[in-house]
Amino acid sequence: MGQLRVEHARSVGTSFIGSFDDGPDHAVIVLRGAIDATAVERLGLHIDGLLGAGTRFLTIDASAVHDYAPQLVPLLGSTQRRLGARAGIVAVRGLPPDLPSAAAVTAPTSESASADTATASVVASPVEHAPSALAR
Repeated sequence: MGQLRVEHARSVGTSFIGSFDDGPDHAVIVLRGAIDATAVERLGLHIDGLLGAGTRFLTIDASAVHDYAPQLVPLLGSTQRRLGARAGIVAVRGLPPDLPSAAAVTAPTSESASADTATASVVASPVEHAPSALAR
């Protein structure tokens, strides 16, 4: 594995966002607490910085998140689209789809249905790795 180096860690109110390099082109973001709309904005800036630095494979560990704003779901979807354009992927760990604030997400309109469906799959589906990729 790569060098473990904290890139950024910030705790505001009841949320925490931190990240570190996890090898070439790999980064991990750790989320904790309640990720409100302000924290989602901070996370977006954080993701922008990592992708600007060349990250192609991003893991977001949200196993310690106990609530999140509905804005998080579209952010994860747009992150996957950005990484997909460079043959990368975002893997989200531990983010349950049924937290209280997540229920506030409204049904998609017909014109945004395809984008919202792709976004929802980032959150709801576990990331599967081919055995050959794990053997490297």
